[in-house]
Amino acid sequence: MYAMGWTQHSVGVQNIRAMAMIQLMLGNIGIAGGGVNALRGECNVQGSTDYALLYHILPGYIATPLAGLDSLDQYNKKFAPVTNDPMSANWWQNYPKYSASLLKAMYSDDTPQDSYSYLPKLENHKASEYSWIPLIDRMYNGGFTGAWIWGMNPACSGPDSEKTRKAIGELDWMVNVNVFDCETSSFWKGPGMDPAKVKTETFFIPCATAIEKEGSVSNSGRWMQWRYAGPEPKNGVLTDGHYFHELWEEMVRLYEEEGGAYPEPITRLSFNNMCEENNHHHMEFSAQKTARLINGWFTKDTVVKGKTFKKGQQVPSFAYLQDDGSTTSGNWLYCNSVSDTENKSERHNSSQTPMQERSACSRTGHGAGLSTAVSFTTEHPSINRAGPGIRNALSSNGTAKMGRRRS
Repeated sequence: MYAMGWTQHSVGVQNIRAMAMIQLMLGNIGIAGGGVNALRGECNVQGSTDYALLYHILPGYIATPLAGLDSLDQYNKKFAPVTNDPMSANWWQNYPKYSASLLKAMYSDDTPQDSYSYLPKLENHKASEYSWIPLIDRMYNGGFTGAWIWGMNPACSGPDSEKTRKAIGELDWMVNVNVFDCETSSFWKGPGMDPAKVKTETFFIPCATAIEKEGSVSNSGRWMQWRYAGPEPKNGVLTDGHYFHELWEEMVRLYEEEGGAYPEPITRLSFNNMCEENNHHHMEFSAQKTARLINGWFTKDTVVKGKTFKKGQQVPSFAYLQDDGSTTSGNWLYCNSVSDTENKSERHNSSQTPMQERSACSRTGHGAGLSTAVSFTTEHPSINRAGPGIRNALSSNGTAKMGRRRS
């Protein structure tokens, strides 16, 4: 196991290479309970990356479209790899199936080809232009009139907090959605700021905390685990999903009443796929419905790999996703997480598979069905693949002895 300090270091690359080579020499790669466990800084860091935290990817590591790729066919041709190696699995050849299913999840009433045109296009994938720190620099130079800063506190976490506060001060308006009032939401109170000279109209929207809402997280071991809501949020505070849905509804209403230059990316969005009707007969965000959409369903009766599936049936695996609009999937990586009968991440079962029972040290996650290990045993066949010096450095109970081995 290793933590962020190993990578965030002047010799971070060498650290990770050395750790990987040690595990290989120990024969601890490619076996049940083996491998390396990289600890992350927060319980859902992996999940947030899987769901497009970064500017250059869409959910499932599908590339953000680029200007000049005017059709879905052009886009898929650009990013779906081709190989002439007959031994290569080339799994990303399925890229068109994943992109089409994602588009169908977002715009269910349109074909993937039509809905592709609704997606914004970047000029390039350069971090120097589209990651958040350059955006602050552009804001500082008057490049924006307003900003939504959601679940983030750049006036504290950025490399130059003084410049960040001044950048926000160049805006006409700013909305900060966060758990608590923070340095960003009250930037005008910070060092070097004169509230009388700040023109930015500032709004702070308090948001429900992680323990006040249900939903899944994915840790560094790629375990998808369901978290249940604890206490109710107070004073009308809502979850992120509820806020996003209400904003979308209001934007749709304004487009319908006032029109606009290009309303379709908003008005055609199938946001209600992630919602359910409440007691007031109004659609509101639902984490469970969102989980079903993330997995995806068949949009029509379909035969795939000799199996027949009915319209509305959950897709059983990403291997069954299609590129013709007959499947939806909000994130192909999580296709097989929700079946027609259950949300698998809600499983609470400590039983192990036969493979896990044979491993030296394994632990199952709730609903994950995966194992992780931090040790090995001299009884395990993998030790026989290690060199003699490594085998002799093991004590009888399988733990590594520290210190130099005598020749």
